[in-house]
Amino acid sequence: MKLVKKFFLKALSHPFYSRLFGKFTRVKRPRFLAERVIKSYVSMFEIDLSDVKLPLSEFQCLSDFFIRELKEGSREIDLSPDIVVSPTDSLILEVSTVSEEGRVFQIKGSEYSLNSLVKGFVDTGFYKNGTYFQLYLSPRDYHRIHFPFDCTVKKVFYIPGKLLPVNIFSLENFKEVFSQNERVLLVLEKDGVEVLAVLVGAYNVGRIVLSFTDFITNDRFPRKPSPIEIEGYNARKGEELGMFMMGSTVLLFFPENTVSPLKESGGYVKMGTPIAKWL
Repeated sequence: MKLVKKFFLKALSHPFYSRLFGKFTRVKRPRFLAERVIKSYVSMFEIDLSDVKLPLSEFQCLSDFFIRELKEGSREIDLSPDIVVSPTDSLILEVSTVSEEGRVFQIKGSEYSLNSLVKGFVDTGFYKNGTYFQLYLSPRDYHRIHFPFDCTVKKVFYIPGKLLPVNIFSLENFKEVFSQNERVLLVLEKDGVEVLAVLVGAYNVGRIVLSFTDFITNDRFPRKPSPIEIEGYNARKGEELGMFMMGSTVLLFFPENTVSPLKESGGYVKMGTPIAKWL
């Protein structure tokens, strides 16, 4: 059964199928059907609606609900300058250290290469022996991503790829999922320290949107690895960075001796919760 599941997930990992699903999620007519789809999704994933900004009746399609906004003040953001906050509502799958060889845990017992993740766009030597966080967003989570600290967005790169699921089954059964999947790399600079943030696409994640540019992933085919033009965008902690369609993963890599983790692997955090302290 596991082999069959792996086969179908592998076959459906091509971005074409996620684009099809994305088109389905944007269907707004007939209205009664769109409303039923949204309500079924809410029920299936037991989504808490108490902090959602708009009532369900205001969402025109499932895609709109995926990227729902929250009520003002529903997330408490620690604004202390020495604190790094979670950029997402997510499960912390891994908090660990990048090895001297540049290897990183995908999940316990399975590793991947940081070099294979960045495809030469970023100097991975900065992050050897540094701390990293792996934050998994499930389909039920709030899908907007926020800046984890005050920073300047120095560089952004896009790397096309597959769209394998990033859930525990997939991470346990496929090698180097994050290095295979579509992803966006961001170099965030704070006081001379360059932090690498990686937004990883996943199965049925039809798009990754960056809120400070007009760039959207998986909107046409084919695409090539490339830099995304920006002009040193200055961001504040808690400001919206972007959004995922459906669930996915955010990876944060810090250079050695720059942060001390405040959270361990396995915990659930909401956006704005402290996860590390600057040293």
